Amino acid sequence: MWMEKGIIYIYEVLGPRVLLSFSNILCLLLLSVSCKPLDISNICDTRSNLFYLVVNAKLTGLDRSNSCNFRVEQNRLASPRFLPSPGTYTSPQSIRIVSDAEGAQIHYTTDGSVPTSLSPTFKEPFQLPEQAGTIFRAIAIKPEIADSEMVEAIYSYSLIKTGQVISYAANDDGDLQKGSPRNYSGPTAPAAFPADHITNEQTMGIIWKSCTQGFSGATCSNIISGNQFTFAASVNECNSLNSANSGEGFAGIKTWRLPSMTELLSTNDASKTSFTFSATTEFPVTLNFAYWSSTPYPFNTTFAWYLDYSNGNSYATLKTNTNYHARCAASSKWREGFYFTVNSDGTVADRKTGLLWQRCSVGQNSDSSCSGSASARTWTQALSECALLNVAGKKWRLPNRNELASLYDFSFSAAPFIDRTSFPNVGIGSLEYHWTSTTDAINTTRAWYVNFTSTLNNIFDSSLKTTGYFVRCVADI
Repeated sequence: MWMEKGIIYIYEVLGPRVLLSFSNILCLLLLSVSCKPLDISNICDTRSNLFYLVVNAKLTGLDRSNSCNFRVEQNRLASPRFLPSPGTYTSPQSIRIVSDAEGAQIHYTTDGSVPTSLSPTFKEPFQLPEQAGTIFRAIAIKPEIADSEMVEAIYSYSLIKTGQVISYAANDDGDLQKGSPRNYSGPTAPAAFPADHITNEQTMGIIWKSCTQGFSGATCSNIISGNQFTFAASVNECNSLNSANSGEGFAGIKTWRLPSMTELLSTNDASKTSFTFSATTEFPVTLNFAYWSSTPYPFNTTFAWYLDYSNGNSYATLKTNTNYHARCAASSKWREGFYFTVNSDGTVADRKTGLLWQRCSVGQNSDSSCSGSASARTWTQALSECALLNVAGKKWRLPNRNELASLYDFSFSAAPFIDRTSFPNVGIGSLEYHWTSTTDAINTTRAWYVNFTSTLNNIFDSSLKTTGYFVRCVADI
């Protein structure tokens, strides 16, 4: 507020300045009944009976907008900052929220709501990838000064590469090689537990037991028990590691468990023509057959998922099968669940992975229900269709096997096994599968598809590239 030539300015308009006379200022601040402004319906007119409410809201900070073409600038805290900067990462990160104002408290939310002084106070860093896809919102608060503006941050975590390095067509998986490289180290043993060997996968932040269950030692050459298990026996094998070393846990770790399907699939290498395990040096004894995962199969609760390294495919089978293997994992689980944002331009953003999806399959209408029927394409046609797609100003591609499989929803007990709100009208009939850009290295006339139907109890398998399957394109956010 200042005075020039007998007139008081109480704010600066975005554009020309709006002026209030001293008598009008008194009316506004004292709300005197002796002030009798004109009965004018436009509350933004300074002569209106209600204009004082507008000014009062802005002076008290209740209205910080540019309504009535002005705002009151108040002395307020600078907004807090997220470190590292929001974005898509390929290695684990510790996320901090900081304020440059001495003595300021930072309050945050993780559910998309607006933070207030009653929201949790930031104290400990958040971890990525555990918090991939979360919508963080934060404000800084300090007594006797207006709260900061709210800031928002989203962190995504890149999926693992499939491993394919040979290109069989332009814009295929081997050509683009999208994703983060695997980063294994091991086997190593803690000094306190020299017999307990572990392997770290640093991209996803997973700690693995180096040896398949039933083997031990730095080279996993010691046979300590049988190595074939039912599903229940595999669960018990991993859980029992937590009580090893007189209760201190195997390698001093007490969070051992059977890995999830997502974690197990990260070890699958699409470049291999046989035995598709990705890291034989860091995991000295891995058997060329099927390994159990902890992920249930709700469509048939007597089944559980496994990954078969003899051919790289993944199916669900009876939990009572006795000839499958187990490898145990520790550390925080890779974040399961889905964190989608449906956009108005026919796309769906996956906040967790940093991928942008075509909401409707090729051939469907780009409306809210993806009405109409999807159109089948050969593998070569699918590659071309996605490369030519012009939506949202992005460079589109046919997704690789890991990208498309990331949409598979293991929680559903009926097909389609995909988020039906974000991706409506997905087919569930025979052959209504979706192509990936990843060639089957064992037989290069075939490529991998993902199966969101219940016609087969698999996540993905391969088929001749001349087969007609559906297409859903992807881009980077």
